[in-house]
Amino acid sequence: SCNGPGAIYECGCSDIPEGDCDCDGNILDECGTCGGSGIPEGDCDCDGNVLDECGTCGGSGIPEGDCDCDGNQLDALGVCGGDCEADTDGDGICNDDEVPGCQDDTACNYNIFATDSEFCIYPEGICETCSGQNDGTGTVVNNDSDGDGVCDQDEVPGCQDDTACNYNVIATDSDNSCIYTEGICETCSGENDGTGTVVNNDGDGDGICDDVDDCFGSYDECGSCNGPGAIYECGCSDIPEGDCDCDGNVLDECGTCGGAGIPEGDCDCNGNQLDALGVCGGDCEADTDGDGICNDDEVPGCQDDTACNYNIFATDSEFCIYPEGICETCSGQNDGTGTVVNNDSDGDGVCDQDEVPGCQDDTACNYNVIATDSDNSCIYTEGICETCSGENDGTGTVVNNDGDGDGICDDVDDCFGSYDECGSCNGPGAIYECGCSDIPEGDCDCDGNILDECGTCGGSGIPEGDC
Repeated sequence: SCNGPGAIYECGCSDIPEGDCDCDGNILDECGTCGGSGIPEGDCDCDGNVLDECGTCGGSGIPEGDCDCDGNQLDALGVCGGDCEADTDGDGICNDDEVPGCQDDTACNYNIFATDSEFCIYPEGICETCSGQNDGTGTVVNNDSDGDGVCDQDEVPGCQDDTACNYNVIATDSDNSCIYTEGICETCSGENDGTGTVVNNDGDGDGICDDVDDCFGSYDECGSCNGPGAIYECGCSDIPEGDCDCDGNVLDECGTCGGAGIPEGDCDCNGNQLDALGVCGGDCEADTDGDGICNDDEVPGCQDDTACNYNIFATDSEFCIYPEGICETCSGQNDGTGTVVNNDSDGDGVCDQDEVPGCQDDTACNYNVIATDSDNSCIYTEGICETCSGENDGTGTVVNNDGDGDGICDDVDDCFGSYDECGSCNGPGAIYECGCSDIPEGDCDCDGNILDECGTCGGSGIPEGDC
């Protein structure tokens, strides 16, 4: 400048331009550093802080005891912010959502929706069955309506009075069908199978039973049974029909004129006797138990239809076998071949259908308190930072509490990650002008020098004598 004052300004011939922070055209960054590069990548402010998991710059993350950034806690089921206040039995179902009911699917009132066990009801007698669906409404139905110990579907209707003609030895339920003899000449016909009828043995209706009636019909004036009168060979008659001579003799039941009939002790004219079952000329030598079945035709076997080896064809009782333990049942048909089946294959006192497989070691993470049968599924913590999660319901897992893998457990680890060469947790490293930092505000280099009035970094300013 003509007659100007010379380089007397901060930048020599001029002041620092408005908006700049030095004579080199630099400006202040967002951290207030002249010519600085601003907040480092990965940081959230000029102090080297980073965003925590809740999005707060330099924050300490989720507070201890909370499960998220909103201040929620885990409920009784382990749900963050959930509304379950209690799970008393530890089955993973909130108390308010439990459905009480019978959980045994062999019971009449089994409820497929039940989550909390209550009393169960079971059929007990051989005639009891279950009614209803698997919704807890089922009841025990007694199929022995008359209480005689024979199930309704097995009842045989018929006459049960063994003095009646149509007595049925296998009838279990009286149907008021019994018929009886009335007159002195009436007898019964048939076996004890319900088909017997009343037989009238007074064929001529004269009031004299046929087996003692000498005349089947009437006598003529000569005293001949059904005779023609006194006009015959023998005075009043020829040999009367039915007689075999003029003396009034008749053929006996064996065909002998004037004979004595069937000898005492015999049952017919051939010398036969009644056998052990009352059959004339029969071949049954003995009916020891008097049950109407010849010893040679008896079928030995169990006759108790509650036993496993019940034989519907048995006529002579033999030993029976029964289930004893709570896990024993019967197998086979009602033909005497049934056996006792043990449904506790591992002998632990729990029936096979009630076994719950799972981990039975209470030191394991996935220990299942209701498991009855080990399935070798147990898992355990190994490292010092490993813990277990979950309840004792078999769902527990191993949780690694060393999230950054640096060998320091998360609850005592000051840095979740690693320190850079500048000592910053997860810092960007020596990426600044001065290594771990920019040139401090007011300095012009990393050694602490400042610009002199001539704009020289670390200079001594205007020499003495100059202006």
